[in-house]
Amino acid sequence: MSKDLNLFDITSFGARSDPSELQDKAVQAALDACRDAGGGAVVVPAGHFLISGVRMWDHTTLELQPGAVLIGSADCRDYPVWDIPKGIELRTDQEMIPYYEQKHRPQYRRAMISAYGVSDISLIGGAESLIDGSDCYDADGEEGFRGPHGIFFSNCRNVTLRGYTIRNSGNFMHQLDKCANTEMSGVASLAGHDGIHLNCCTDTVINDCIFRTGDDCVAGIGVNRLTVSNCELNTSCDTFRIGGSQITIENCRVWGPGYYPHRMTVVKGRDDVLPRESGRHNTLFFLEYFSSLTHPSAEPSHGWLIRNCSIEGVDRFLHFESGNAGALHAGTPLTEIALNEVDIKGLAAASILSPDPEHPLKVDMTDVSVSLRDGLIGDGSLLFEPSTPNLIWGYI
Repeated sequence: MSKDLNLFDITSFGARSDPSELQDKAVQAALDACRDAGGGAVVVPAGHFLISGVRMWDHTTLELQPGAVLIGSADCRDYPVWDIPKGIELRTDQEMIPYYEQKHRPQYRRAMISAYGVSDISLIGGAESLIDGSDCYDADGEEGFRGPHGIFFSNCRNVTLRGYTIRNSGNFMHQLDKCANTEMSGVASLAGHDGIHLNCCTDTVINDCIFRTGDDCVAGIGVNRLTVSNCELNTSCDTFRIGGSQITIENCRVWGPGYYPHRMTVVKGRDDVLPRESGRHNTLFFLEYFSSLTHPSAEPSHGWLIRNCSIEGVDRFLHFESGNAGALHAGTPLTEIALNEVDIKGLAAASILSPDPEHPLKVDMTDVSVSLRDGLIGDGSLLFEPSTPNLIWGYI
């Protein structure tokens, strides 16, 4: 940490390493003091600190020093629902796909760490630093079990996420909407829910990260200019459930089945144990397309590039049925994907595709190898059913 930054150690504000007592007031006091000083770094030293919900402000770094652990309360009633600042337009799933749940829940925004409409914020961890959401369960939450997120940033600019492990969140580990210029590196997202969920975010870079999740690794709607590189991705749901344009996935290793079970298949109640071996573990799709009827993009989804990746043990490569609102594919059609030096092994079946007649899907391939679980080995043609209408594919 730079010596030029104002430093605010949470223990100087009364925080104690005590996993049995909430430390929100002390941690928030440190964050508020940092704000009042014009910015700086709020330092979490080694220890175990129980929190339910704190809020970051402009020009703030939250630094988890080596051995620092933030533990989320297991009681969803502890978490605040912050007021939405004036001028903030949320783009969470509650706004993007309201027809999915058909119930608006203000408590959807609960999170261990939140930020709204701020700039220049960083969450940085040292060795063995950890954010643990305690699998916080809410019977009144989305899908009957989802509790608070790990990280919730809305309408933020210049965001850095680096060097920590996050696990066992009650909902998405990272929920970002309408954020711009985000860099995520060296972060491990483990267990339960989506590793990172991006809606209407621009200029996002995810590099050298590990995703081992029970839900989607990387997800989001209306994502523009996203690069995912040098990452390890393992899931019991979809590797990417995403829609948008100018999306590059490169130098990544993707494999299934998932280490952690699909969260929905093991959740029954607050007190139930969630054994890792139970539930469903197969990886469904490398890419499950994701779109919105309420906030469609101004132009079709294009500029996808998947380059120098290995994909193994995934059931199918792609799922896109244009206009299918039930599959969350309606609103913005997918029109363009390029694959370059991609090795795909152990597919269960071909993609499920129904491209839009007015916007055909074009797939360009170079050096693509594919093998199926039934032993068939071939090229990229094995990714698709031969008679798929409105699909244009070939080699360049």
